[in-house]
Amino acid sequence: MSNPPSPAPSDLERSIRRTGKVGRFLCTTLLVLGVLFSGWLLLTVATNPAALVKINLDEKRTAQIAEFKQAPAKFIALFETKPTEVLALANAQKEANQYQDLVDHPEKRGGTVAVIALLAVLILGFIWLVRQLFAAFAEGQVITADNARTLKRVGLITVVCGVLGLNLGIVIAGLLNLVLGWSLQQALALKAEQDLVI
Repeated sequence: MSNPPSPAPSDLERSIRRTGKVGRFLCTTLLVLGVLFSGWLLLTVATNPAALVKINLDEKRTAQIAEFKQAPAKFIALFETKPTEVLALANAQKEANQYQDLVDHPEKRGGTVAVIALLAVLILGFIWLVRQLFAAFAEGQVITADNARTLKRVGLITVVCGVLGLNLGIVIAGLLNLVLGWSLQQALALKAEQDLVI
């Protein structure tokens, strides 16, 4: 006797699976690129931070800063016409100063490498967990206990990143993820109880 045919997936289920596959691919790509970039950054900070100074302050930017020091009116004029360019230049100078400090004080490199490594692990862990969610969606598993646990872990990592970065918005987003994961777990537990009673 043959088994009855399984029902065809609805448009919503197909859309969820498609979104899961695209999300899983994007997260996998981000993971690979993130690991490569993190490795390069850690190695460069540990061995040659002067290269990072040059990346942030190329010859054009260095010349601009020197010109502004000689003629502050040009700085004011540029700020009035192109404030985003001035902000980008200031940010590049700030980054270069941080790396220049590592060039001048090599004993600080170990601590900087440790902080960058911690942040890289947290960010890559976050991407890995989001990839797990998308992989579950690609399999058609949306409301499951595994997804609830993953949501709680995503929330925890988000809260830690927000606290380390002193960013209240990220902390709140992490807390919302924690609450969502906890709520999903409670709903699944309640449904399991009801199924047992029936």
